[in-house]
Amino acid sequence: MDLMYLYLIRHGETWANAEQRYLGSLDPGLIELGRQQAEALSRDNGVFPRTGCRGF
Repeated sequence: MDLMYLYLIRHGETWANAEQRYLGSLDPGLIELGRQQAEALSRDNGVFPRTGCRGF
């Protein structure tokens, strides 16, 4: 049996996260820190294998 890895990656920080607000189904944009977090994750080549899967 092959070993499978499941990586759960949450979005970067939004203004709502920074203010500790719950917005339910709203989709606020990332703040500068959130963009930096997403950029840092994308630079980690080889850590997360690319499978072609996308978010929901």
